[in-house]
Amino acid sequence: MKKRKKRKPLVQLVLPTAPTTPERNQSDVARLMAEITAHYESAQWALSGHTVGVSQHAFITRRMEHIGILHEELEKHLTPEEAAKAMIEAMEKPDEAKESEDT
Repeated sequence: MKKRKKRKPLVQLVLPTAPTTPERNQSDVARLMAEITAHYESAQWALSGHTVGVSQHAFITRRMEHIGILHEELEKHLTPEEAAKAMIEAMEKPDEAKESEDT
């Protein structure tokens, strides 16, 4: 009996798969960073806004509490040190943008 020569397929089918964990983590981290920046920026606007009183304080408190929750979620994807660095970077973005507008 003759041995058959193995043939390579003419077309190789490649099915898309779910993103690998590092890619997914990067997109989750990017989303969290954007949310942290947005909440911090809105808290800054409330602080410098024309409204005064308890409602302003409550609004800022809610924003900062939510940032704390986002920080905990960020620590699921990064080390605590990296999460703290990322938080600082996210919170500095609105300040840097404001400084560049002033100059």
